[in-house]
Amino acid sequence: MADRVLVRNTCAWSKVDRPYRPICVAAVEAYQLIFTKDLLTVRLLGSVARGEASPEASDIDFLVLVQRAPRSAELEALAQYETTLRTTYPNCGSRGSRSGVLADTVRVSSAGPVE
Repeated sequence: MADRVLVRNTCAWSKVDRPYRPICVAAVEAYQLIFTKDLLTVRLLGSVARGEASPEASDIDFLVLVQRAPRSAELEALAQYETTLRTTYPNCGSRGSRSGVLADTVRVSSAGPVE
């Protein structure tokens, strides 16, 4: 019999600190605008979603599922939205020199990541 793994979800919108909420909403709106019908879901993960975020150390993590691989124009649009969000909300999720908050992508198939 396979080992069982218990995963406990400690993330909740009610735990998201108020300064992070507007940027989270704006990011979801950007995904909706860019991917429209192909957007399956957007999930907030990590320290922000657990209410444990620190402006000096935390970024904002999203899991975004789209029905197909993003097109280059969509990735460019995400990068532009990211620039706007970083300018509008300079103290939220600006961990170091990390870039690509909205536009980091990994292609996956049912077999796992695709190189």
